[in-house]
Amino acid sequence: MALLDAWALVMALEHCDDLPTALRTTQKMRMRHVMLYQTMSRFFTSMYQSDSRILPLIRDWILAPPASIPLIRRQLSKVASGALVAPLRDGIITRR
Repeated sequence: MALLDAWALVMALEHCDDLPTALRTTQKMRMRHVMLYQTMSRFFTSMYQSDSRILPLIRDWILAPPASIPLIRRQLSKVASGALVAPLRDGIITRR
């Protein structure tokens, strides 16, 4: 995530006239990707970092089996790698 943030900032700095505009542009470029990760974290963190006795059972018995299905495994890999949504939103920066 930090490398994607840095990449977006470099791209914005190359194309914007001043720092405030570059920072706003960077934020716009990263918004969709960051929102996806925040949503996924909100949903799954409690299943991995909780004292609950029920949540790990749900994770292991209900969520884990579908993860062995190739199509679902590919989608989960895309979420983890940043490939499910464009990590840098298209159309914000026009290429030279």
